[in-house]
Amino acid sequence: MNIEGHARRTGLKGAEVIPLVTRVLSNEEILRGLERGDTIAADAFYERFGDTINRRVWRLLGADADHDDVVQQVFENVLSSIRGLRDPSSLGDWIAGVAVNTVRRELRRRKVRRILVLVREVPDAPALDGGPEEGANARRFYAALDRMRIDDRIVFALRFVDGNTLEDTARLASCSLSTAKRRVERARKAFLSEAGQDPILASLMKEVDHGR
Repeated sequence: MNIEGHARRTGLKGAEVIPLVTRVLSNEEILRGLERGDTIAADAFYERFGDTINRRVWRLLGADADHDDVVQQVFENVLSSIRGLRDPSSLGDWIAGVAVNTVRRELRRRKVRRILVLVREVPDAPALDGGPEEGANARRFYAALDRMRIDDRIVFALRFVDGNTLEDTARLASCSLSTAKRRVERARKAFLSEAGQDPILASLMKEVDHGR
Protein backbone atom coordinates (compact mmCIF):
# COMPACT_ATOMS: atom_id res chain seq x y z
CA MET A 1 0.00 0.00 0.00
CA ASN A 2 1.39 3.44 -0.97
CA ILE A 3 0.77 5.53 2.14
CA GLU A 4 1.71 8.85 0.55
CA GLY A 5 -0.51 8.22 -2.46
CA HIS A 6 -3.40 7.31 -0.21
CA ALA A 7 -2.81 10.50 1.78
CA ARG A 8 -2.98 12.66 -1.33
CA ARG A 9 -6.18 11.00 -2.48
CA THR A 10 -7.84 11.39 0.91
CA GLY A 11 -6.59 14.94 1.51
CA LEU A 12 -4.40 14.08 4.50
CA LYS A 13 -1.33 16.24 5.08
CA GLY A 14 2.10 14.67 5.19
CA ALA A 15 2.43 15.36 8.90
CA GLU A 16 -0.69 13.32 9.53
CA VAL A 17 0.58 10.19 7.79
CA ILE A 18 1.75 7.58 10.31
CA PRO A 19 4.12 4.99 8.79
CA LEU A 20 3.63 1.36 9.69
CA VAL A 21 6.68 0.10 11.58
CA THR A 22 7.27 -3.51 12.61
CA ARG A 23 9.41 -3.60 15.73
CA VAL A 24 12.03 -6.33 16.06
CA LEU A 25 11.55 -8.27 19.28
CA SER A 26 14.51 -8.98 21.51
CA ASN A 27 15.31 -12.54 22.60
CA GLU A 28 13.92 -11.74 26.03
CA GLU A 29 10.63 -10.51 24.53
CA ILE A 30 10.43 -13.64 22.37
CA LEU A 31 11.12 -15.85 25.37
CA ARG A 32 8.56 -14.18 27.64
CA GLY A 33 6.03 -14.05 24.81
CA LEU A 34 6.39 -17.78 24.11
CA GLU A 35 5.85 -18.47 27.80
CA ARG A 36 2.54 -16.58 27.52
CA GLY A 37 1.60 -18.30 24.27
CA ASP A 38 1.79 -15.00 22.36
CA THR A 39 1.41 -15.45 18.58
CA ILE A 40 3.54 -12.41 17.71
CA ALA A 41 6.41 -13.87 19.75
CA ALA A 42 5.90 -17.23 18.06
CA ASP A 43 6.11 -15.60 14.62
CA ALA A 44 9.27 -13.77 15.66
CA PHE A 45 10.73 -17.02 16.97
CA TYR A 46 10.12 -18.87 13.68
CA GLU A 47 11.49 -15.92 11.72
CA ARG A 48 14.69 -15.71 13.77
CA PHE A 49 15.48 -19.36 14.42
CA GLY A 50 13.58 -21.35 11.77
CA ASP A 51 16.33 -21.44 9.15
CA THR A 52 18.99 -22.18 11.77
CA ILE A 53 17.04 -25.16 13.11
CA ASN A 54 16.37 -26.41 9.60
CA ARG A 55 20.06 -26.25 8.64
CA ARG A 56 21.26 -27.91 11.84
CA VAL A 57 18.86 -30.84 11.44
CA TRP A 58 19.96 -31.25 7.83
CA ARG A 59 23.64 -31.27 8.79
CA LEU A 60 23.05 -33.88 11.48
CA LEU A 61 20.72 -36.14 9.47
CA GLY A 62 21.54 -35.37 5.85
CA ALA A 63 18.92 -35.30 3.09
CA ASP A 64 16.54 -37.40 5.13
CA ALA A 65 13.00 -38.43 4.22
CA ASP A 66 11.83 -37.53 7.74
CA HIS A 67 13.65 -34.18 7.81
CA ASP A 68 10.51 -32.01 8.01
CA ASP A 69 9.02 -34.18 10.76
CA VAL A 70 12.20 -33.91 12.82
CA VAL A 71 12.31 -30.12 12.36
CA GLN A 72 8.70 -29.92 13.48
CA GLN A 73 9.54 -32.04 16.51
CA VAL A 74 12.35 -29.62 17.39
CA PHE A 75 9.86 -26.73 17.34
CA GLU A 76 7.44 -28.68 19.50
CA ASN A 77 10.16 -29.60 21.98
CA VAL A 78 11.28 -25.96 22.19
CA LEU A 79 7.78 -24.68 22.83
CA SER A 80 6.96 -27.40 25.37
CA SER A 81 10.08 -26.76 27.47
CA ILE A 82 10.63 -23.03 26.98
CA ARG A 83 9.55 -22.26 30.54
CA GLY A 84 12.66 -24.01 31.81
CA LEU A 85 14.92 -21.35 30.28
CA ARG A 86 15.67 -18.36 32.47
CA ASP A 87 18.49 -16.57 30.64
CA PRO A 88 17.29 -14.91 27.38
CA SER A 89 20.90 -14.38 26.24
CA SER A 90 21.34 -18.16 25.98
CA LEU A 91 18.20 -18.68 23.87
CA GLY A 92 20.11 -19.43 20.65
CA ASP A 93 22.45 -21.95 22.28
CA TRP A 94 19.58 -23.54 24.18
CA ILE A 95 17.58 -24.02 20.95
CA ALA A 96 20.65 -25.55 19.31
CA GLY A 97 20.90 -28.00 22.20
CA VAL A 98 17.22 -28.93 21.85
CA ALA A 99 17.78 -29.60 18.13
CA VAL A 100 20.78 -31.84 18.83
CA ASN A 101 18.92 -33.80 21.52
CA THR A 102 15.89 -34.20 19.25
CA VAL A 103 18.03 -35.65 16.46
CA ARG A 104 19.79 -37.92 18.96
CA ARG A 105 16.45 -39.31 20.15
CA GLU A 106 15.35 -39.81 16.54
CA LEU A 107 18.51 -41.77 15.73
CA ARG A 108 18.06 -43.91 18.83
CA ARG A 109 14.43 -44.55 17.90
CA ARG A 110 15.53 -45.66 14.45
CA LYS A 111 18.15 -47.98 15.91
CA VAL A 112 15.55 -49.66 18.09
CA ARG A 113 13.21 -49.94 15.13
CA ARG A 114 15.93 -51.57 12.99
CA ILE A 115 16.49 -54.13 15.72
CA LEU A 116 12.78 -54.92 16.04
CA VAL A 117 11.94 -54.91 12.34
CA LEU A 118 13.93 -57.30 10.17
CA VAL A 119 12.86 -55.84 6.84
CA ARG A 120 11.68 -52.30 6.24
CA GLU A 121 11.47 -49.93 3.30
CA VAL A 122 13.37 -46.64 3.45
CA PRO A 123 12.24 -44.04 0.88
CA ASP A 124 14.95 -42.44 -1.22
CA ALA A 125 16.26 -39.20 0.25
CA PRO A 126 15.66 -36.14 -1.91
CA ALA A 127 18.55 -34.93 -4.06
CA LEU A 128 20.50 -31.85 -3.06
CA ASP A 129 20.29 -28.61 -4.99
CA GLY A 130 23.59 -29.51 -6.65
CA GLY A 131 21.94 -32.30 -8.65
CA PRO A 132 21.48 -36.10 -8.57
CA GLU A 133 25.22 -36.84 -8.32
CA GLU A 134 25.74 -34.63 -5.28
CA GLY A 135 22.56 -36.05 -3.77
CA ALA A 136 23.90 -39.58 -4.21
CA ASN A 137 27.25 -38.60 -2.68
CA ALA A 138 25.50 -37.01 0.30
CA ARG A 139 23.44 -40.16 0.85
CA ARG A 140 26.65 -42.22 0.71
CA PHE A 141 28.27 -39.86 3.23
CA TYR A 142 25.38 -40.09 5.70
CA ALA A 143 25.15 -43.84 5.20
CA ALA A 144 28.70 -43.99 6.57
CA LEU A 145 27.58 -41.89 9.52
CA ASP A 146 24.65 -44.26 10.07
CA ARG A 147 27.12 -47.02 10.87
CA MET A 148 28.70 -45.02 13.70
CA ARG A 149 27.64 -45.01 17.32
CA ILE A 150 24.91 -42.44 17.75
CA ASP A 151 26.83 -40.15 20.10
CA ASP A 152 29.91 -40.40 17.85
CA ARG A 153 27.84 -39.47 14.83
CA ILE A 154 26.40 -36.44 16.62
CA VAL A 155 29.80 -34.99 17.53
CA PHE A 156 31.22 -35.88 14.09
CA ALA A 157 28.46 -33.94 12.34
CA LEU A 158 28.70 -31.03 14.76
CA ARG A 159 32.49 -30.86 14.31
CA PHE A 160 33.04 -31.59 10.61
CA VAL A 161 29.71 -30.85 8.93
CA ASP A 162 28.44 -27.96 11.07
CA GLY A 163 31.99 -26.62 11.50
CA ASN A 164 31.91 -26.10 15.28
CA THR A 165 34.99 -25.89 17.46
CA LEU A 166 35.64 -28.76 19.84
CA GLU A 167 34.48 -26.57 22.73
CA ASP A 168 31.20 -25.73 20.98
CA THR A 169 30.78 -29.34 19.90
CA ALA A 170 31.04 -30.46 23.52
CA ARG A 171 28.56 -27.81 24.66
CA LEU A 172 26.00 -28.62 21.96
CA ALA A 173 26.35 -32.36 22.53
CA SER A 174 25.95 -31.87 26.31
CA CYS A 175 29.18 -33.63 27.20
CA SER A 176 32.59 -32.70 28.61
CA LEU A 177 35.37 -31.46 26.36
CA SER A 178 37.41 -34.61 26.99
CA THR A 179 34.43 -36.80 26.08
CA ALA A 180 33.80 -34.78 22.92
CA LYS A 181 37.46 -35.14 21.90
CA ARG A 182 37.35 -38.89 22.46
CA ARG A 183 34.12 -39.30 20.47
CA VAL A 184 35.30 -37.05 17.63
CA GLU A 185 38.56 -38.99 17.31
CA ARG A 186 36.77 -42.35 17.35
CA ALA A 187 34.24 -41.15 14.75
CA ARG A 188 36.99 -39.61 12.61
CA LYS A 189 38.90 -42.89 12.50
CA ALA A 190 35.72 -44.83 11.66
CA PHE A 191 34.90 -42.46 8.81
CA LEU A 192 38.45 -42.46 7.46
CA SER A 193 38.45 -46.25 7.53
CA GLU A 194 35.33 -46.34 5.37
CA ALA A 195 36.48 -43.51 3.12
CA GLY A 196 39.77 -45.26 2.45
CA GLN A 197 37.86 -48.14 0.87
CA ASP A 198 35.20 -46.09 -0.93
CA PRO A 199 36.16 -43.94 -3.95
CA ILE A 200 33.09 -41.73 -3.50
CA LEU A 201 34.13 -40.84 0.05
CA ALA A 202 37.86 -40.75 -0.63
CA SER A 203 37.80 -37.10 -1.73
CA LEU A 204 36.48 -36.14 1.71
CA MET A 205 39.17 -38.05 3.59
CA LYS A 206 41.84 -35.33 3.63
CA GLU A 207 39.35 -32.62 4.60
CA VAL A 208 38.13 -34.62 7.58
CA ASP A 209 41.62 -35.76 8.56
CA HIS A 210 42.96 -32.20 8.50
CA GLY A 211 39.95 -30.64 10.23
CA ARG A 212 40.83 -32.08 13.60
